Amino acid sequence: MPDKVLTCQNCQSPFVYSEYEQARDAKENKPAAIYCPICASIKARQVQHPPKPTKK
Repeated sequence: MPDKVLTCQNCQSPFVYSEYEQARDAKENKPAAIYCPICASIKARQVQHPPKPTKK
């Protein structure tokens, strides 16, 4: 399976989904990447540390 060039669902930038990443995700039964590495790290950080609610 060759490398794939995908489009990030968040920022619309193209990124490479390598053959190694595809094989690793298939082995771990993970879905294919939909976010570029930058957006994926931002989303992961937001899950671990959600923004604090703002006071009105």
